[in-house]
Amino acid sequence: AFVGLGTVAGLVSIIGLVWVRNSPTDSGQQVRRVDPQEQGQSARDVMREPGTWLGFWTHFTCGFPATVFLLLWGTPFLQISQGLSAGTAAGLLILPPLAGAVVGPVIGRMTGAHPLRRSWLVYGSVGLCVATWIPLLVMDSALPLWYLALFCALLSIPSSASSIAFDFVRTSVDVRRVGTGNGLANMGGFSASLIISWVIGRILDQLAPGGDYSRDDFQIAMASQVIFIVIGLIGIAYFKNKVRKKMMQQGIIVPPLREVWERYHPAATVLDSRTTTYEAA
Repeated sequence: AFVGLGTVAGLVSIIGLVWVRNSPTDSGQQVRRVDPQEQGQSARDVMREPGTWLGFWTHFTCGFPATVFLLLWGTPFLQISQGLSAGTAAGLLILPPLAGAVVGPVIGRMTGAHPLRRSWLVYGSVGLCVATWIPLLVMDSALPLWYLALFCALLSIPSSASSIAFDFVRTSVDVRRVGTGNGLANMGGFSASLIISWVIGRILDQLAPGGDYSRDDFQIAMASQVIFIVIGLIGIAYFKNKVRKKMMQQGIIVPPLREVWERYHPAATVLDSRTTTYEAA
C-alpha cells in the first residue's frame, strides 16, 4: 500500500514539474510575486492569533483517537485485548468511516446553526469518546461484539468534530491568511497521532519486551491517550478564553445561557443588541 502511494506521489510530482507553471503565459495577466519577507510576516501574524491555536488544539484533541486506532493500534488491540479474529477486527474498522459519512454532515450542520457554542460540540465529542473507552480499559474480560461495534462507530464523532478546528480558524484569521491558519491547525491531530502511536508502542515494549502482549498490557498502553486528551482540553480551554477576551475587546459579547434560553423560550423578551454576535468560540 505504501509503495503504491509513494509511486502515485512520485508520478504526480513529475507531472507537476513538467506541466505546471507558476504564471499564466497565454492570458497576458500580470502575476504578483510574493515577497518571502511578506510570507514570513503572514505566518507570524497567523501564529499570534489565538483562534489559530484554538483550532490547533481542537484538531489535536479530536483528531488522534480515530487515527491512532484505525491506522496502527486498533487491529492488535481488538485481537489481543478483545480476542477477535483478524477478519472480525478488520470488519469493525470499516465502521468509523461509514459512521463518519453520517455524523460529519450532522456536526457540520450543528456548527453552522450554533456558532456561539461550537466548543460544546468539541467537549461533548471528546467526553463521549472517553466514556466509551472506559469499559475497554477497566474490564478484565472481553466485551460483547455489539459494544465493540458501537465503540468503533462512535470513534467517528470526535474525528468529525476535529473539522471544527478549521471553522475556528475561518472566523479568527484574516481571509488572506486562512490557508496558513488551516495548515497550522491541521498539524494538531496528525502530530498528536504520530506522538501517541509512538508512546503506545514504547509502553508495550516496556511491558512486554518479547512481544508477548496481554490484555493488561494493551489496556495500560491505550490508557496513555487520556494524558494527551487532558493536555488538549487544557489547550482548548486556554485559547478559547483568549478568543473570548479578544472578541470582548472588539465589542462582541457572547450571551450567557440564561439569555439564550429566554431568546428561544415562548416568554422570552427581546435581548439587548449588545448580546448579539455573529460568531464566537
